[in-house]
Formats: sequence, C-alpha cells, structure tokens
Amino acid sequence: MHATQAGQLLAQHLHTQRAQEESVLSQFYSNSVAVLKNVVRSGIGVTFMRELTIVDEYE
Repeated sequence: MHATQAGQLLAQHLHTQRAQEESVLSQFYSNSVAVLKNVVRSGIGVTFMRELTIVDEYE
C-alpha cells in the first residue's frame, strides 16, 4: 500500500501502462531541489514539486 496520494497516483499510472512497480526504484530521498531536478532531467526519475520550485523552467 502506498502511504501518499501521490504514490497512489503513480502506482495507478504504472498499472495502466502495464509497467511493473518492481522495475522502478520506488524511493529516493533528497532534501536538495537541485539534485531532484537533475535526476528528472537525466531521465532516471520522477518527482512531485511545488510550482514555485520549478518556475524558472517555465520561463
């Protein structure tokens, strides 16, 4: 069971795409926004962030 609503949404998406959750690294913890952005940019991860933390990427 996923503890967060975001985790539930991700699990549902993976299921609908017929992906196996076991093939995905399910947890990575970092308190660095820069590290999380780099993980996403490199294509090896996904994250959920507040819009304020990524506003520069939209401009």
